Amino acid sequence: MDQHNGRRDFLIGATSLAAAAAVMPAKAADPLVTLRVGDVQSNSAYDRGLQGFAKDVEARTKGRVKIQVLTGTQLGNELDMVKQVRAGTLDMCQVGVSGYDKFQMLYVPYLFGKDRMMAFTRSEIGESWRQSLLKDWNVNLLSYVYFGPRHITAKKPVTKPDDLKGVKIRVPQLPTLVDAFKGWNANVVAMAVGELYVGLQTGNLDAQENPLNFIVSNSLFEVQSDLTLSGHAQAPRYFMINANSMKRLSADDQKSLQTAANDMAAGIEKTLRAEDDQYLQTVKSKGMKVHEINVAPFVAAVKDVGREQADKVWGPGVLDKIRSQFGPGR
Repeated sequence: MDQHNGRRDFLIGATSLAAAAAVMPAKAADPLVTLRVGDVQSNSAYDRGLQGFAKDVEARTKGRVKIQVLTGTQLGNELDMVKQVRAGTLDMCQVGVSGYDKFQMLYVPYLFGKDRMMAFTRSEIGESWRQSLLKDWNVNLLSYVYFGPRHITAKKPVTKPDDLKGVKIRVPQLPTLVDAFKGWNANVVAMAVGELYVGLQTGNLDAQENPLNFIVSNSLFEVQSDLTLSGHAQAPRYFMINANSMKRLSADDQKSLQTAANDMAAGIEKTLRAEDDQYLQTVKSKGMKVHEINVAPFVAAVKDVGREQADKVWGPGVLDKIRSQFGPGR
């Protein structure tokens, strides 16, 4: 081969390679990161929210970050998932029961007035607890996520505290909720949630308390005649990520993840509030009598429930501060 022709062919080839490289998409600056997120809630607004979150994160980060959504109990219960996130074997979880003491105390009865819980999460106190969680557990709270208020169903009208006297009611074994119903002189019964319908059907229970979505999805209108919109307790769910998993992302991708989490939480709240209105129509169509009540007598009867525990966990005066800003009537 002629030396000059060989050099010419080499230059032509190099030019072609350079031109091809110019039209190829640039390689992502950050390595591909896959994060796993768990939630026991499946086929729900929370599940759909996480699926949307995964797509949003991937779009915002141009594929640098992918989210794998795992719902149901394949990773265990909520506390199992929280332990995994703390240990770093699971990156993220969305849970209602976190095990974190400051959050657990939110089930103090009538801590929040109607539609005031989410406003509290954006308060100075709510924000300070994000920092506490990071310091105590090395876990970032991405978002407080809406969860509906708890209401009472029974086999008779419940419109004042005396109506609960002696009533056999299933209450989850959260100390402040148990003490609240004892304060209203109810007969509190511990029972697995899976046995609740049969317990009401057979008369082993007279009443129960849960958010509207649970009441409808479990067809409790078939075994209960009355729904009292008591709103006696409400706490959010928690969308959290291991801090080391967060640090795997660039600063820009961390911002994208946080923005997507905020958007997801807002979307879930909007969806669930609309669903609650539909649930009310459903129970009425099934023949349940719905009672809107004056909560003041209920509040007065249990105003000191949880105070001692709250002072230990939150600090003296915090309970009253929260109630003064976000409690019933505020």
